[in-house]
Amino acid sequence: MIRAIRAVGIVALVALVALVAVVATAAPLGAQQGPARQGRVVADTFWSPILTVRKVAMIYLPPSYDTGTKRYPVAYHLHGASGSEIDWTAKGHLDATMDSLVARGG
Repeated sequence: MIRAIRAVGIVALVALVALVAVVATAAPLGAQQGPARQGRVVADTFWSPILTVRKVAMIYLPPSYDTGTKRYPVAYHLHGASGSEIDWTAKGHLDATMDSLVARGG
């Protein structure tokens, strides 16, 4: 049981890496902003030895992700028992929500 919980935790951890990254790249509230830059959501896979399957994780990368060696904090969002790894992207509009937070400095 503990191994299964750890496996789910790893999936969630990978899936939500970029959500907290916004905090590191955000401008102060009220700062002048140019046109909104867009981040992107990418899919990656990893092998789960506990579940013995390859799992998919969706990762939001902020607009500034490719422009340097900056390290980003991580946030993980779980989809729940009956969901899938694309729920936060497809139903929760993760990319649009995160782009909005980055643009606002949130």
